[in-house]
Amino acid sequence: MYNGVGLPTSRGSGSNGYTQANKFLAKPKNISAMAKAGEDGRLGGGGGVSEKKPNKDILEHQRKRQIELKLVQLQDKLVDHG
Repeated sequence: MYNGVGLPTSRGSGSNGYTQANKFLAKPKNISAMAKAGEDGRLGGGGGVSEKKPNKDILEHQRKRQIELKLVQLQDKLVDHG
């Protein structure tokens, strides 16, 4: 590695030889701690799986879609029968 960058040498790389390593690349320090982290990235014991409560607005929208679907099916049925 040339100067901490993934080049074996700067020769033939099209650069002038001045290479910089990315100092802001966040690498995990402790992989076992990352494995224990929850979905949101926080560390903690968290014995069980916590379920998210469904959003009321989304549930209401789904209920309205089901009603709308039934209405369209009934409308098609009535149009077919005359």
